[in-house]
Amino acid sequence: MEDYEAWIDDKKALKLAALESQNKTLTMDESMAEGEKVYKKQCLMCHQANGQGVPGAFPALAGSEIALKKENTLEHLYRIIYGKNLMPKFGDQLSDVEIATVTTYERNAWGNNTGDLIQPKEVAEARNNHSHTSTNKKHCKRKYQVKRTYVLMVSREKPTFQSGWLVIMIMMCVLC
Repeated sequence: MEDYEAWIDDKKALKLAALESQNKTLTMDESMAEGEKVYKKQCLMCHQANGQGVPGAFPALAGSEIALKKENTLEHLYRIIYGKNLMPKFGDQLSDVEIATVTTYERNAWGNNTGDLIQPKEVAEARNNHSHTSTNKKHCKRKYQVKRTYVLMVSREKPTFQSGWLVIMIMMCVLC
C-alpha cells in the first residue's frame, strides 16, 4: 500500500511540474538547444540529421511547407502531438516544453529560419483545443491497414536495405 501511495505522489508531482512548465517562457537559444536534443532522440531516425527524411518513406522537414509556413504552425504541432500516417503520436511521450522546443528547432534548422519561437503554452492550447477523437478512429484504422501491408511486403521480399526500413517503420507503428 505504501508503494501505491508513493506512486500516486510521484504522479501528482509530475502533473504539477507539467502544469508549471506550461507557463515557462523560453528564449530562442534555449529552445533551439533543447529542441535539437529532442530531435536527435525522437525524430532523427526517420527525418535524418539533415532534415531531408528518407525519400518515399519519411518526408523532409528541411524546406517543407509544414515547417516553413506560419499558417501551418498549428498543423505542425498537431502532427507531433497526434501523429499522422506512419508518424507516431508523441503527445503522450513528450512534455509541452519538449514539443515546443522540437517544433521551434524544426522551424528554424536546416535553412528553414522562420524565426518562429513556439512556447509551451501554445502546445498546451493545441492539446486542449483540438477535438481529435473522430479523426483518431479513422487514423488508427488506417495505421493498422498500413502496418499489415508492410508486414506482407517485408515477408515477400528478400532482406534489403529498403525492407529493413520497412521493418523499422512497422516497429515504430507498433510502439505508438
